[in-house]
Amino acid sequence: MVAVSAAAARPSMTCEVMDARRGPAEHRSPIHPVRKSLMSDIQRLIDDHLAAYADPDRQRRSDAVRRLWGEDPQLIDPPLAARGHAQIIDQAEQLLAQFPGHRFRRSSGIDLHHGVARYAWQLLAPGGQVVLEGCDFAQLDGHGRLAQVSGFFGPLPALEAAA
Repeated sequence: MVAVSAAAARPSMTCEVMDARRGPAEHRSPIHPVRKSLMSDIQRLIDDHLAAYADPDRQRRSDAVRRLWGEDPQLIDPPLAARGHAQIIDQAEQLLAQFPGHRFRRSSGIDLHHGVARYAWQLLAPGGQVVLEGCDFAQLDGHGRLAQVSGFFGPLPALEAAA
């Protein structure tokens, strides 16, 4: 007989665990076809946003920002904040001036609830080396477009020691 602690026997609290407690299988996130389709749309939205943000072609980048972002959007990163399509496009231009030839890639799955998605990303040099990584929290509007993205650079800070 193997003893298992209560903590070890308890599943971690994830969307899948919470959905499993709700009822019939057709309403659970991992199985429900609407949920799968929604996650596929969200993945495409996030991946297209990351690709567009580092696209060196200003016209293509502008078209993508207008397609992917809703009305009056906000992009908030540690060094800069942008409001509206034009400022987001300009902010991307500043990034490209500092990191020419670099590109973004999503480096985690996407966690989504209540219209807010979180995911990790990496900024890659032309040779593929990771030069910066972080995490974004993206709020979606009622039409499934980006309303606000708040970015954080680097890993989470260490827990402070108790006083």
